[in-house]
Amino acid sequence: MANINTAIIQWNINGFQKKKEELELIIHEHNPQVICLQESNFKENYTAPLKNYKGYSKNRPEAGRASGGAAIYVKAYIPSQTINIHSELEVLAVQIESKQKLTICNIYLPNHKKFSTMDIEHIIQQLPTPFILLSDFNAHSPIWGSIKTDPRGKEIEKLLEKDNIALLNDTTPTHINIANGNFSSIDLSLCSSSLAHRIEWKVLPVIFSSDHIPIKISFISRTGETNNNKSQRWNLKNPNWTLFSEMVDYEVSKLPTINQLNINDIVEIFTSIITLSAEKTIGSHINQTFKPKVHWWNDTIKEAIKNKKEALNTFKKNKTQEHFIQLKKLRAKSKFLIKNSKKESWKMFTSTINNNTHSSLIWNKIRSLKGLNRDQEIHITDAFGTISEPEVVAQKIGTYFQENFSDKIYKQQFIDDIKTTSENIPIKSDINPFSPDQINLNVPFSIKEMEVALLKCKSKSPGPDGIPYRFIHNLGNIAKNYLLQIYNMIWRTGTLPNKWKTGIIIPIIKPGKNKHSVESYRPITLLNTMTKIMEKIINNRLIWFLEKNKILNKEQSGFRKSRSAIDNLHIIKSEIDLAFENKQTLGMVSLDISKAYDSVWRHRVLMLLSKILAHGNMYNYIKDFLIERHFQVKVSNSLSNSFPQQNGIPQGSSLAVTIFLLAINDIVETIRTPITANLFADDFNILIRSQNTNTVQHYLQKTINSLIKWSNNTGFNFSSEKSQFILFSKKKKKQRNTPDKN
Repeated sequence: MANINTAIIQWNINGFQKKKEELELIIHEHNPQVICLQESNFKENYTAPLKNYKGYSKNRPEAGRASGGAAIYVKAYIPSQTINIHSELEVLAVQIESKQKLTICNIYLPNHKKFSTMDIEHIIQQLPTPFILLSDFNAHSPIWGSIKTDPRGKEIEKLLEKDNIALLNDTTPTHINIANGNFSSIDLSLCSSSLAHRIEWKVLPVIFSSDHIPIKISFISRTGETNNNKSQRWNLKNPNWTLFSEMVDYEVSKLPTINQLNINDIVEIFTSIITLSAEKTIGSHINQTFKPKVHWWNDTIKEAIKNKKEALNTFKKNKTQEHFIQLKKLRAKSKFLIKNSKKESWKMFTSTINNNTHSSLIWNKIRSLKGLNRDQEIHITDAFGTISEPEVVAQKIGTYFQENFSDKIYKQQFIDDIKTTSENIPIKSDINPFSPDQINLNVPFSIKEMEVALLKCKSKSPGPDGIPYRFIHNLGNIAKNYLLQIYNMIWRTGTLPNKWKTGIIIPIIKPGKNKHSVESYRPITLLNTMTKIMEKIINNRLIWFLEKNKILNKEQSGFRKSRSAIDNLHIIKSEIDLAFENKQTLGMVSLDISKAYDSVWRHRVLMLLSKILAHGNMYNYIKDFLIERHFQVKVSNSLSNSFPQQNGIPQGSSLAVTIFLLAINDIVETIRTPITANLFADDFNILIRSQNTNTVQHYLQKTINSLIKWSNNTGFNFSSEKSQFILFSKKKKKQRNTPDKN
């Protein structure tokens, strides 16, 4: 059977807003890449939003109620652009770039609108090939399933005499007259002749509250085009944890003494025992194609739609008045149930919101309603065209990320004057390794520490080795103690397994950025769960040491216990209030560090650690943790080649967050009175208030100059585009100078 990888829905919706819920059901069922709607009924210059799609529309420029018009919706991850069409008809054309460029043209021709063959030919001449032309022509001909031929049908018949145009319709009716139950075929699908053999056309076996029936147009993949690299997931609904635990313990008990093997072999064997035991006791399945969720779906609606489908098929066969009345009743019932369920779903959610409702639950609901969930597919456009093959996209993004992790991220003067010279000087520590704090930092790990770290590990996602946290939670005592021995061997030798220093990067689109440019993506790194547990143990110790000895500056509120962004906002608000009370002006500069995690200079981190740590287990672990790291990029279950990560620290690591706080900690030391500052991770605000605006500007500029010197010595760079200067004052506005952030 042919593999189909692209789908277009064609439908005269007869009013988008009233039929939106039904359109969502079609999307849920068929997940089309493109949707072409006629009679969208939008007001002039308005295109209704649709979750996960980019919309285009040609609206009827008439006063009064909205009517007519055509709309095209394209999946947001697919590059698309409008094609200007000169015509008096309601026509819209969009070109998409997937594996090849394709032009999709959508036309609505109401009964009262006269047209000729030349009108349609004139439109086709303006369409880049290959193209698909979809329309409610309101035209009749036996060629596409009508009983008779009308004047409009004759015009289309003339058009089909052209060699470069093919008709996709197979005479299946696309319209039902709700008044008398008569079927007709008036929605036509045309395409370039070169495409016809690659397209499968069918009318969906269900009607909605529009009198037109949706059409699905599918592209049949050429040999080798289909991506069969589907992900596997563990069957975690009803796992047999007792059997899993016993099997892992049995296999681990047969392993040789841990000191007889090198760390890479030990971890490889231990990982294999866990995954093989899981395959035998839990099992896995191929992850099915994602379908967007319809949050108001329920079994009652499912049953109503099923009954409506059966009634439609019965009426098509018998065409009796009794069956037609039953079809209309079920059609009205399903429409009512859908609208009512959506309304009740929202009421139920809002009724559960109170002062104790966690903000993440509310934001997740808002993102769901706005369609902010992540698409799995990424299409990249460059000077040579559009790349849609996942493995090529992954390689392209990986190359871009590798450059961000390379020395290219630094200024050449910093490399020549500071980085190269400093890295050739051995790092020494004068810290006494026998002080109580240093001893507590470097002692072997206990089973209690491991269990405490595990309590914070709740994610269901597995790492690159396929092991989720739930497997570790459900290990038996023998396996857990063996894992603890692995951790202590790594801790003692200061050598991490190679696979624990390799991450899988998932590219995440930055808000408001172009989805089709590699520069618009930021990396989120997935690490093996066993290494993340060990990092949490180490991070707990490191945070204890830093907080106990007051090493982190008090101005830093990021990722610290009992501290948050609210603290910084409170400071800023208090300063603004004081400025207004004393008739002063407050100036604030909010500074953003460009690619902050990626540009962390690792050698400097080790120099900073040597000032507070003896060269024991903690220091040696972090040193090895930072070097010889690699990553692969994953796009739609396809992996890029492995890339080295020359600089920076891995996203997704709890230990990396604390290391970053240390790397940026001394930025506050550049601040001098009367400037005040606060810091949340890498977001740095400097403030000053005075009755003289020139004084405000002078001290802010002086501080910025000091910060630039700091950045020149650390490898960090401030982003002038993202940094902002704000002046708070009740005085009359004057022309004010902005501090130079360059």
